[in-house]
Amino acid sequence: MSLQGSLKDMGIIDLIQFPHQGRKTGKLTVTREGKLLATLYYDQGNLVSGRSERASGIDVIVDLVDLKDGEFLFDNTESPGEVNIEMDLHHAILQALKLRDERKNEQKQTVSTDAVLPSRAAEILSAMLQRASWMQYACILGRDAEVETEQFGQRGDGRNSEQFEPLRSSIIGFLRSYPADGVGKLLIDQADGFVMVQALASGHLLMVVCGHDAVMGALVAAVAKTANALQEELMGEKS
Repeated sequence: MSLQGSLKDMGIIDLIQFPHQGRKTGKLTVTREGKLLATLYYDQGNLVSGRSERASGIDVIVDLVDLKDGEFLFDNTESPGEVNIEMDLHHAILQALKLRDERKNEQKQTVSTDAVLPSRAAEILSAMLQRASWMQYACILGRDAEVETEQFGQRGDGRNSEQFEPLRSSIIGFLRSYPADGVGKLLIDQADGFVMVQALASGHLLMVVCGHDAVMGALVAAVAKTANALQEELMGEKS
């Protein structure tokens, strides 16, 4: 006895559980527009195997749980083959949903850290340095700690990027070794001034170096304003 239909009439989670309710043995195939998406095998209602072109086992269910349209066919004339799912159906579905959510979160983080700097980033840094004569240097670092753009302040004549490399490397090393994730701000009070690092929502780091005559409150405010401007430009370019 075979059963076929559309996912418009039966949701994918209900469909995956259907053979379990009747303790059925057989093969459930899910297709969309004639293309095979996945094959699930059941033994007396227990889901024992999942296969698709790109995955096997529990990963097949992960790929299916968000499916909204397609067709299905359950054929009880075929017996299960290789076993690659060794948990009961209820826990298999819960595990698949958990893995689905984890992978979506990983994808969001990847998109965030791979975000491209706004084209006006250098102009925004330059404007900040022009307003604050006590700033010596500002740069934006990518996720691999490379300098993506940098600007020198009014006191930066004759300076070059290599002079700030030891400072950049030390800060990046500290942030990577820090036991907690997601450090938003880092303020260093050193002998000849201040260094401030601000994390951007895009995954970049804004780093500012100031002279000893800088006022801490003014520094924090200026960096926050610049970080907001960069983020607004970034969101504007995404849209």
